[in-house]
Amino acid sequence: MTATLSERISAAEAKLSGLRARRGSALLDGESIDAGEVSALEQEIAALQDAQGEVVRRERAAAWQAREAFLSKEQSRLREVFAKYLKDWSEAEKYERAYAAKVAEIKAGHAEMVAIAHELEGKVPSTLAPLGLATRIGNYITAVLSSIPGHRHRIGHLELHQSHTKPGDSWSEAEARLLQETIDKLTEK
Repeated sequence: MTATLSERISAAEAKLSGLRARRGSALLDGESIDAGEVSALEQEIAALQDAQGEVVRRERAAAWQAREAFLSKEQSRLREVFAKYLKDWSEAEKYERAYAAKVAEIKAGHAEMVAIAHELEGKVPSTLAPLGLATRIGNYITAVLSSIPGHRHRIGHLELHQSHTKPGDSWSEAEARLLQETIDKLTEK
């Protein structure tokens, strides 16, 4: 098994420490010692430390490249998500404008039914009261919008009050249940 650079440095430093102790002892005892061995070991330690520094530099460079690749991928993903986000807004706007136009048609049709009922009866049945229509439209909108996750009671300035309608209820069926009897009575001969 190959020793790691840290292990090799530690072993060389331990050996150098021993050599220095022997050199100091030799100096005190008046003996000579080969200084080349100490110098060679110091150079080996310096080279090992340089190699260890290079390993760290390479690891940092690889980590930097990996981070740059990750960020580049995230930037691309952000562009894709943003494009879809704008498309969703465009579609939502189109449908909201179409919905507003359709509600205007519903209100016009309701006003026409009110006028006809008034002609036939001389009064407007309570089920055809204009205020009731506005309340029902609000209930239908609230029921659907309250199904948006995280926005059960409010979306910005728009407060979503309790609705008697459930998000999956059919609006036309609800209107038929409410108005069919009134229309049948008004159209009997």
